[in-house]
Amino acid sequence: MAVILIAGTIPGLPLLQNGHTVHLISNTSKLWTTIAVLRPSLIIIDDKMENLNARKFCRDCKQNKNSQHIAIILLSDYAELAGYADAIIRRPFDNELVNATIEKVLEQNSLE
Repeated sequence: MAVILIAGTIPGLPLLQNGHTVHLISNTSKLWTTIAVLRPSLIIIDDKMENLNARKFCRDCKQNKNSQHIAIILLSDYAELAGYADAIIRRPFDNELVNATIEKVLEQNSLE
């Protein structure tokens, strides 16, 4: 099963763990260190996370040789913010859509 890192405090995010190990982080200053330590398969990041430009983070993550393999799901109000994200989930969140998207992104990433 996968290690999933959720970046941001995301009220109402319905995440059924489905056997995955899920870690939460709300402190942006420790995000890159946490990624290096946990080595997640998937990062779910909120574009409303304080002190973090989610679009820039996605780009930087995908351009960094140490993190480019990590799948990213961006939570946003705007589809055009997707950029370097592997998927985008728009608010309001739907339980089935969130879990289906997580499983689909993890499956696609494991095939690469």
